[in-house]
Amino acid sequence: MVGVVSRKLDAKLAKFHLISSLSLSLEEILQVQALGLELIRSLWHTNELCVFYVGSFIWDEVAMADGCKKLAVPKLPRDLQHKVLSYLPFRTLLQARCVCKDWRDVIYVSDFCSMYDELHSSQTLVPTICYAGSFHGRAEVEWAAYDCVEEGWGKMISLRPPYPKRRLERNDIANCDSVYPVGGLLCFHLKMGVSTWVVWNPLTGNWKILPPCKLAVGESFIYVHAFVTDDTTKAYKILMAHWRAVSQSKDYSTINDDGPLVMEIYDSTTGTWSEPKPYIFRSHGFTWNNSTRGGVRSNNGVIYFPSEMNSDNRYQHMLLFYDTRSGQWHEELSDKQRNVLFEWDGRVMTIERNPSNGRFIFYEWDEGPDSKGWMDTGIEVPKAVQRKFDPSHFGIYHMEITAGGDYLVMTGPRRGGGFRTTVYSRADQCWRCPLKADNFWNTSMNGFFSGDRINGMVQFSPRLSWLP
Repeated sequence: MVGVVSRKLDAKLAKFHLISSLSLSLEEILQVQALGLELIRSLWHTNELCVFYVGSFIWDEVAMADGCKKLAVPKLPRDLQHKVLSYLPFRTLLQARCVCKDWRDVIYVSDFCSMYDELHSSQTLVPTICYAGSFHGRAEVEWAAYDCVEEGWGKMISLRPPYPKRRLERNDIANCDSVYPVGGLLCFHLKMGVSTWVVWNPLTGNWKILPPCKLAVGESFIYVHAFVTDDTTKAYKILMAHWRAVSQSKDYSTINDDGPLVMEIYDSTTGTWSEPKPYIFRSHGFTWNNSTRGGVRSNNGVIYFPSEMNSDNRYQHMLLFYDTRSGQWHEELSDKQRNVLFEWDGRVMTIERNPSNGRFIFYEWDEGPDSKGWMDTGIEVPKAVQRKFDPSHFGIYHMEITAGGDYLVMTGPRRGGGFRTTVYSRADQCWRCPLKADNFWNTSMNGFFSGDRINGMVQFSPRLSWLP
């Protein structure tokens, strides 16, 4: 019998890979590649099943007094087991969880989760969409991420939370207005009267309903943004700003439009909502259309919100600023309509339709020492790309845009129904409309229908250590 030999276990385990379904078959159960660590398969019989707990044990050859050799199987310390497991890609880590109870529960060990997230922190944010239910008839909330290299959407894995907690389901986020990312969590905003929030870790499956907000929301703009306050402690806040509803009717349709902008801020460290001092606008005549405006946070800690006002029957577009450090609001008039904001590597971006040629142009907010304004980036959506979308719905209000690194991803309704994804590469300076990306959402055999999507495509990077 050929022994499995291990000579060293050191800090260079970054090349450790488990490439097996762990079905206990003798057909290539494990393959490990690491400097200082070699594990060679051992076969007792060609038709025998055996279990290899790689990381739980070190198999070593021991020389006996008579010159023969046999296998010794000392147990690895748990911290070294966790170290080995932390280098596995997430999908492989899920496969390894079927080996034993300790490995199954490793994702609930806070020290392991922090170590795993730290090792994989270089992973960039990716476009992410949530949807409810599938062709199996389940009502569970699921999520998909876009791979810009493979040019396609892929269904991501959500684990079942520890008993007795169940998975997040469609009914738990009924009346969801949109979804917002914060750290390794996704926050669902449920707008109906007094707002409710559901916070979910899509990797671990853990979720909870936050305490209800204190103020009712009327038919007005709701300015919303979730942001991290401390990466070390995984602390975050959720900002909501809106006009106060004064009606006690079921739909809270009456608002105090002459009053100030009231705020509510949720702090994860205390688990409560606070009410900072309301903000009184310098400008007057703000409009409302019962829509939620998600904010964009720049590198300087300022959150930007698109807004508009109606002064003397003339619309005036503007930006609202909220400084997370000082807690102060500011207003800035804008010469053009900027209803869609998104962030590209810390820069505030927007898109606008050129009335002369009908093309959509991307702009970047420039906040220089002498002047503020929107600067043309030179990036346009060509007519050929626009024709891929449904012309009756292809507009600023129907597009969802995210950007990060080299890629900008834009989604919207396509001709004939369904869902379309198009990608801009900054390096190649060109647009692509991958067919593979469309098939994921629109092929009936997959069952991923755009009608089940939850509003809001976000830039997101999953993390094990974040707790709702």
